[in-house]
Amino acid sequence: MQQIISTHERLLEAKKNKLDYSIETKETFLENGFLIKTRLTIYVDNKERVYESSSYRKITDSVFTALETADTVSLGRALGKAGIGIEHSFITSDEVSVSSLIKAKAKTGNKSINSINNKLK
Repeated sequence: MQQIISTHERLLEAKKNKLDYSIETKETFLENGFLIKTRLTIYVDNKERVYESSSYRKITDSVFTALETADTVSLGRALGKAGIGIEHSFITSDEVSVSSLIKAKAKTGNKSINSINNKLK
């Protein structure tokens, strides 16, 4: 079975490799949810390598949960695009957890969860 790591583990990998980097995020409120855009800049040999990603999460239970989840997933994707923590899979365990929860709730007929599931497809 392939090992899927978390965004936190990807950040630890960046620190372990002593990468010089910066992270910028922009939060936008859209349709009862949050769109997070992440810009990861890695500085190597006086050059900037930029990796961008985004994630949308609808507010279903808590504003904080939607915001934090979107932020974590977006950052994990940007780190993956930079090749950090990518050994077997581009997806992070954070995305797998969110996706599993969405699918489980969708099976129970939760209409708001079904709409999020459709956005993830």
